[in-house]
Amino acid sequence: MHHEMTAEINRPIDEVWAFMSDPFNMPRLRGSTLGLRQSSPGPVGLGSTFQGRVAILGFETRINGAITEWDPPHISAGTLTGGPVRSGYYRETFESIPRGTKLVRSMTLELGPALNLVWLLFGWLLRRRWDAATQNIKSTLEAGRG
Repeated sequence: MHHEMTAEINRPIDEVWAFMSDPFNMPRLRGSTLGLRQSSPGPVGLGSTFQGRVAILGFETRINGAITEWDPPHISAGTLTGGPVRSGYYRETFESIPRGTKLVRSMTLELGPALNLVWLLFGWLLRRRWDAATQNIKSTLEAGRG
């Protein structure tokens, strides 16, 4: 399954990038993320690994991730595995526009067979939550709480 979200944020690209690339901010902004920590040494960047806890349809599960694309302040992308996710890929792109920054977030997940049926029934709920998280990023940054 694939889902893409877009927001135009009335803040400079460097501000949006700095806020979005800080793992500390993930639980506040990413909807279902409960906690995220870097599990590799050094600064966040290409090859960095993460461990996290997320809530999927009300159930907490652990995930692992790795950054596979890192081009500040334009692209952050990586892989996800764990819990019901056989494999996953996320990508966030940042583009300077006259009024600030255009943020495009996409998520592609491959779920186990049993969860494909659950996705058909409840996927709309998760997509709605992801969309709300994207709007939360916009409102948080525009309100100066970033």
